[in-house]
Amino acid sequence: MPVSVAQKIERLKRDFFWGDAFQKKKIHSIKWEVLCKRKKDGGLSIGSVQCMNKGLLAKWVWRFGVENCPLWKRVICAKYGIQRDKLQWDWDCGAGSSVFTKSIGNLFSNGSTSAQILNEGLRVLVGKGDRARLWTDILVEGSSLKEAFPRIFVLAVDKMGYVRNFGRREGSDWTWEIILRRNLFDWEIEQWRCFLDCVKNIKVMDSISDPLSWVFDSSGEFFVKSFRNCMKDEQSIFKEV
Repeated sequence: MPVSVAQKIERLKRDFFWGDAFQKKKIHSIKWEVLCKRKKDGGLSIGSVQCMNKGLLAKWVWRFGVENCPLWKRVICAKYGIQRDKLQWDWDCGAGSSVFTKSIGNLFSNGSTSAQILNEGLRVLVGKGDRARLWTDILVEGSSLKEAFPRIFVLAVDKMGYVRNFGRREGSDWTWEIILRRNLFDWEIEQWRCFLDCVKNIKVMDSISDPLSWVFDSSGEFFVKSFRNCMKDEQSIFKEV
C-alpha cells in the first residue's frame, strides 16, 4: 500500500472517530495514539493502517519459509538468484526490484521495529537438518553461530552447509563432524569447547524437514495479529515509513 493511500485512510478513520468535518473541527479529548493502542493498554484496538500493512507483508516472509515452493516463490527465487530451499526472507532485492519485493525488503531496514520483531520472532527449528544452515540459521542467545563464534567460523571449511552436512547418525545418536582448515592454537581451544557445547544441544531428527516457527504465538504459526501486538507504538511505526 502506498504511504499516501495509507495516510488518507488514516485521516478518514480519525475524522470518523473524532466527528470532524471539513469545515468544522471538534476538540480532540483523546490522542489518536491512545485510541490506536490495544484495549488492555487503554485504547480501542483501532490500529494503524500502515502497521496492518506491515503485518500483511510480514505474512509473505512467513509463507516464503513454510510453503513447499509454490509458483510465486519459484518466480522470485529465479528472478533474484535465491535458492529455493532458503527458509528466511531476510535480503534486499536491490534498486531494480518490484514494489512488492522492495516493500518486503524494507521490513528488514536496519534499526526498524519490524526488523527487530521478525529477527526475534522467526526461528528455524532443526528436524532432519536438511534446510537449516548451521552457521546462519541456528541461534545462540539471539545470535547466529557465525556471530557467536567468529573464530571457529573463519576456520571452518564449510561455511554454507546445512546442519546435516556437519555430522552423521550412528544408530540413534548424532555425531558432529566440524572440519577445520588447520589445528587450533591454544588461545582458540576455549572457544572451540564452547562451540561444541552449543552444537551438542542441537537435536537432529529423521522425522521432519527443518520447520520455521513463530515464537510470538503458542501455536508456532504466524498471525498478523500477533505481529501487530509486538508493535509497542503503532503510531510511531506509521510515521516511520
